[in-house]
Amino acid sequence: MERSGFGAAGERWPRGEARTGRIDFEVAVGRVRVRTREAVSVLDLTAGVERFLRSARLEAGWVNVQPRHRTTGICLNEDEPLLLTNLLALLRPSETLNVSRGRLGLGRSQRVLLLDLDGPRDREVSLLAMGERRR
Repeated sequence: MERSGFGAAGERWPRGEARTGRIDFEVAVGRVRVRTREAVSVLDLTAGVERFLRSARLEAGWVNVQPRHRTTGICLNEDEPLLLTNLLALLRPSETLNVSRGRLGLGRSQRVLLLDLDGPRDREVSLLAMGERRR
């Protein structure tokens, strides 16, 4: 059986530092508030989530992104228009994203999107980050 190498003794994490001893695990809670302008809206939340990660000083871990309204959802999508016919299939109540070196672990063109199917309205998205903080 092949080993993945995760958690190996002396593993380099992050920036070439040897991982030894205790990990300082932290939790940060935040929110993003937005205003949708159309009956059906797609808003890019990526920059707001990354601002939150910087303020939380999260180095490695996860961030959960969850809208607080039943007619909204979160999806990851490439840098291309969303087709309304695919909207319902993409609608999710939350997404948990990897964080590495203080940044979202997204593909080059991926974005974190809020889908609102009952706008225009004021919306709030809850954020919960967990992991190791920068020292």
